[in-house]
Amino acid sequence: WPTWRMRLGVLVHRRMRLILFVAMIWSLVWIMREVTWPSRSYYLTIVGQLTFAWLVIAIVARFIRNRVTRAIVRTGSAYEPAEKVGLASVVGNVLRTGGTTNIGSDELDEKLESMGGIVETWIDQTYGGMTFSFVNTNAREGMELMADILRNPAFEEDKIDVALTAERSVVARRNDEMFGVVERELQKAVWGADHPYARHTEYTTLDAITREDIVDFYEYFYHPNNIILSVTGDIDTNTALAWAKELFGDWPKVANPIPDLPDEPMAGPRRVLVANKDDVTQSRFAVGQVGMKASDPDYHSMSVMNRILGGGFSDRLFNEVRSNLGLAY
Repeated sequence: WPTWRMRLGVLVHRRMRLILFVAMIWSLVWIMREVTWPSRSYYLTIVGQLTFAWLVIAIVARFIRNRVTRAIVRTGSAYEPAEKVGLASVVGNVLRTGGTTNIGSDELDEKLESMGGIVETWIDQTYGGMTFSFVNTNAREGMELMADILRNPAFEEDKIDVALTAERSVVARRNDEMFGVVERELQKAVWGADHPYARHTEYTTLDAITREDIVDFYEYFYHPNNIILSVTGDIDTNTALAWAKELFGDWPKVANPIPDLPDEPMAGPRRVLVANKDDVTQSRFAVGQVGMKASDPDYHSMSVMNRILGGGFSDRLFNEVRSNLGLAY
């Protein structure tokens, strides 16, 4: 009798699981048939160049539930003084972490966390940027915060110290990985050690950076006629334009000329360079030369060719050297 009851219980349990599974599948099929899903299509429109010379681009994607806005700034580490290499990186970091004249850094962090928002700022070699992402319900308030950070940075002293400490730690660890060593030495070999594209931070250049340097760098490059704004998400173009006008329309233009960067390398003739690192079990080879500008009409074609030949794990060079010949890991 107990054995019969146990067998019956197991049979009922199995059948209940089957019934629940079938019910779940049926529910999913009904949802897929009945629910109207948003279209995954999107379109791009250039809203306009405003009176204060800010170009606004709206990418309308109704299926995206977050609103993403990006500001691209014409700046870069290539424009920092040779004796203060690292300045642009610190500016790009503390622009976000250093609070604004209207809200302190800690309060800003708490506010962004409570809103589920993400704000990032950076400065690369030849451009800088800022990205913010918020759910649609908080998008307007999030864009107000973005405008405040972009227009009224406070550059708090303690956050500057944190950023400089982080930069110094990068200097201390930069020879730990051979990939970083090869990349750094290759840039110096192609362009020359003193070229803006090949310079790298040192303790001395970081020690020379002051808060005044940071503010001056920001004020020179961060003005509306030097920035492009893009808005992506479930938003109409009229709203994007209205918000841009309201939040940035009274930001005065500044006619600071952007310095020219040298196109020609400062390096010598072709040669083979070896960076000895005897604490690793692998070697890395790199071949470099001056490439082309992004404005070159063949730039995008060359980018596609580069991706096919050697741009990732599925490219021809990777498959031949690693998969077919087994010469690399």
